[in-house]
Amino acid sequence: GPDHIANDSYGHMQSFYKRHPVWSVILLLLIAGFLWLVVTPWSPGLEQVMGRKRIFLNAVLSGITLGALYFLVASGFTLVFGLMRNVNLAHGSLYLLGGYLGYEIANATGMWLLAFPIVFVLVGALGLLLQHQVFRRMEGEELRQTLVTIGISVVLADIMLWIWGGQSYQVLSPDWLSGPMTLPLVSSLRSNGDPVYLTYPQVRIAILIAAIVIGLAMWLVLNRSR
Repeated sequence: GPDHIANDSYGHMQSFYKRHPVWSVILLLLIAGFLWLVVTPWSPGLEQVMGRKRIFLNAVLSGITLGALYFLVASGFTLVFGLMRNVNLAHGSLYLLGGYLGYEIANATGMWLLAFPIVFVLVGALGLLLQHQVFRRMEGEELRQTLVTIGISVVLADIMLWIWGGQSYQVLSPDWLSGPMTLPLVSSLRSNGDPVYLTYPQVRIAILIAAIVIGLAMWLVLNRSR
């Protein structure tokens, strides 16, 4: 349960502190300094040294949300390789194919959320086909898996380039994810002392929340189930 998870985390932190006390103190000071920069309003002198706080917060959040997006893409590869020992270097091409299919379905139906289950089934079926026709014949042969999936990736990329061309496409976010949202982070102070709170795109916050939820779910399934 949650108490067991908390106890495990506390035990790991205690073990790290005992093995690396100096680095533990330095790490805590860096974390405390970073949190202070994020939470507290900046003085004019600090803004002269580091620039505007709004730019700093946007850069931090952009890095975190981009990392969350990369995690969502990489989690599938990590899960497949960790559990099945399959080296699927065509993983990125399958994600790209899912993006193109989602774009086409969203445009054809006008329903953004409908694209998710349909793309999940279609790309999942292609993954099952690869497992049955490719990986099942090469179990334990990681070098062969690497070379074959690189070839599959190149073929898929060329097919998608032929169908959709080299231009980029954008799936428009639904209304409830469009526009900015106000976060409880003070980006600056007005001349009268009132705080100005940071605004940030809702869709990127949704990506971050989805990555956290999926990451926790994966950890619980892998570590707390048989």
